[in-house]
Amino acid sequence: MNTPTNAAQPVEADQLNAVMADCMALEHVRVFRKLLVKRCGVITLVISVSGVLLGLLHSFAYWFSMGIFVLTPAGAWIVERRQERGLRKKVVKSS
Repeated sequence: MNTPTNAAQPVEADQLNAVMADCMALEHVRVFRKLLVKRCGVITLVISVSGVLLGLLHSFAYWFSMGIFVLTPAGAWIVERRQERGLRKKVVKSS
């Protein structure tokens, strides 16, 4: 009968520090993205109400503003995914 053993090798302190630093950076990016989504969502809602119901914005200005405030959180999401991928590579590399 085979008995499971812990065959993990010890991780060096500098490798652990690098992984933890990347983990903290990823958490900061996630919090920033969540706050950005909320704030840009409110601004987009205000623009859509003022642009459609009140007719305060020209068509180009309306769509440009909507695009900017929708694409900004999408850019933050892309940065978050890149950070996640980099952290995953470091964890696999260090193990």
